Amino acid sequence: MLTDTKIDYTVLDTVNRASIDKVDILEITNKHCRAKLSLFGAHLLSFIPQKDQRERLWLSSAAIFDKSKAIRGGIPVCWPWFADIYPEHHNDESNSQSLHASRDYPAHGFVRTQDWDVSAISESEDETKITLQPSKLGLFGFEKSLNVEIEFTFAEKCTVKLSSQNLSSISQSITAALHSYLNVPSIDTLELHGIEGKFIDKLEDSRLFDSPARYRIQQEVDRIHLVDDSNKMEKVSVSFDERTTSNVANLSVAHTGHDSVIIWNPWIDKSAKMADMPPEGYRNMLCIEAAISSPHCIAPNERHVLEQIID
Repeated sequence: MLTDTKIDYTVLDTVNRASIDKVDILEITNKHCRAKLSLFGAHLLSFIPQKDQRERLWLSSAAIFDKSKAIRGGIPVCWPWFADIYPEHHNDESNSQSLHASRDYPAHGFVRTQDWDVSAISESEDETKITLQPSKLGLFGFEKSLNVEIEFTFAEKCTVKLSSQNLSSISQSITAALHSYLNVPSIDTLELHGIEGKFIDKLEDSRLFDSPARYRIQQEVDRIHLVDDSNKMEKVSVSFDERTTSNVANLSVAHTGHDSVIIWNPWIDKSAKMADMPPEGYRNMLCIEAAISSPHCIAPNERHVLEQIID
């Protein structure tokens, strides 16, 4: 295993360093897959298994790589809050202010728009493992003692582990998400499986609805599907209509450490308003996100791991 940011990439068999515009990336090639990982935002851009040479992640053709904003597509890392769901301050007992009171903070936290450092790389015959840590912690009222790292394992499947650790003597809370954009041949031909129970519809004043029995995407969706005792949603799969989409295998995404699964597609009108998304981009992407959408309290010296596995 190699550690430290002064890694000699010339001695590695499966990892090379490159760049896109102002963003440094790692290119991974091993016997099981090819992948591209941006050090800006610890943002996975591409994952292509060798077994079928089919890209699993969608990356916008208009994505911006000048570090002025988060990259559109791939797997953005949302931490220590997801969307505008800010956890309360637990790190300062003299300040009980809720972060809900401020709307000046960036959406999805502060780690997806900063450079991360490589803390470890290991290679074996069957996998390449890369661990990253953000260059800055302790922002927007969070203590530096609330730590985070992300580990990517590139093998036949891609495993992403977002690990939050509370190194302080008091409890601290987070929300978070692995905001995965999946690559689909056509939004019109897919059906989701493994999602049941209630969901919060962000487009309907956050009202609760029952998940559809047959889950297809035919309009803009922004839904927080809630885990409960009978609906763990530990695996969500995507199938495609064979009559219109031939020779495309089904996708599956597994989750652990989550309390919800987010389903998002901006559809026509919202896509047209996004400068970093082509107008027709919504047709070939669907976000299936492993999320902590309710504040999760991490006890002193404890760790929480949010994991997603893409097959």
